[in-house]
Amino acid sequence: MLGNRLGWTISAAIVVAVTLMLVMLNILAGRKYTADQQKKREEQQVQNVAAKYMTNVGKFATEWKVQLATNPRELAKAWMTREGSPIEKYQEALAAYNQRPETFDFKPSDLAKMPPTYRDQINRAMKPLIEASRLTGSGVLRNRWQELVGYDVASDTVACDLTALRAMRRLGHVATTLAMADYYSPISPTATDAKALVWELHQARFTLGMKMLEERICAREAIAGLQLLSVALTMSEHAPDAVTGLAFARFESDRKDYANTELRNIWAAGMWTIDPNVYDMIALATRCQDTMWRVEAILTLGRAKYRCKPDETNAMQKQGMEEAARTIKSLLADSDPHVRAAAEKADKLSIEEFRKMDFETFNPFEF
Repeated sequence: MLGNRLGWTISAAIVVAVTLMLVMLNILAGRKYTADQQKKREEQQVQNVAAKYMTNVGKFATEWKVQLATNPRELAKAWMTREGSPIEKYQEALAAYNQRPETFDFKPSDLAKMPPTYRDQINRAMKPLIEASRLTGSGVLRNRWQELVGYDVASDTVACDLTALRAMRRLGHVATTLAMADYYSPISPTATDAKALVWELHQARFTLGMKMLEERICAREAIAGLQLLSVALTMSEHAPDAVTGLAFARFESDRKDYANTELRNIWAAGMWTIDPNVYDMIALATRCQDTMWRVEAILTLGRAKYRCKPDETNAMQKQGMEEAARTIKSLLADSDPHVRAAAEKADKLSIEEFRKMDFETFNPFEF
């Protein structure tokens, strides 16, 4: 009898244990199901808000790219006849500039009274600039691209350094200044007089602008490239023949149209303002095919962690700020090193650094 009682007791205990286990599993499954439902609801809410406030910039994020109606290479191929990378030549020109930057700040009328040492300094920069314009390869600052990714703010961790970019842009303008003065020096074996050298100086500036635009590590490099390419107008007026002149005039018209439409539309979306449209920026950062726009959008999301649109309610803005931070975190492991670098800077941007930024006077077209 005792054995039977013990057996029944054990059996009852097993039944109770199994029943409790099933109850607990059911509770846990219910909680997981509820958590999954909640997550899906939250994701759907974000998608609904994004769909409501996203502009065409975000809706067509995959289609945004930097592409002029006329490819400048079609014009430059007339003089870009040698294979090779121009980066070393551009670095040589930059090194000459950095030896005495103040030498390169002059007007055409200053050349006549310029000391010979200053002219030599200018020649040492212009010679490799012209040589670089003969090479078919791409690249200007590619070997120091990390300097160009970051914020224009005093910081040891998130700042960019535009010194080299400004210097290269200045060298492009110097080429035009020399051309305006009908400058001549035997710095090119194919230019035997001032007229020939003037044309090659124009070519050097045009090519530098083209290769900056092609490289476009950041928006400011693209903007600098577009600015230098405006020499096409002068080239159209001084071209060796009417057909070439018309081609440069057509290109200049296309360049101005692009600079005044697509770039301005991106600006209107808030990329360079204090309160960007966070959902447009998320779309660009994650879906755009152009690395430059992805980099700029990610840096904008870094600022959106602290202020963004939509801001109709505090809860709506808070949600946008959280989505900005979440997107940045997700891009820290992106396959593109430029995107990863931008995400790291955006992730590290502090509220104190954000507050130092001057949005009232900031203009990406002037730097």
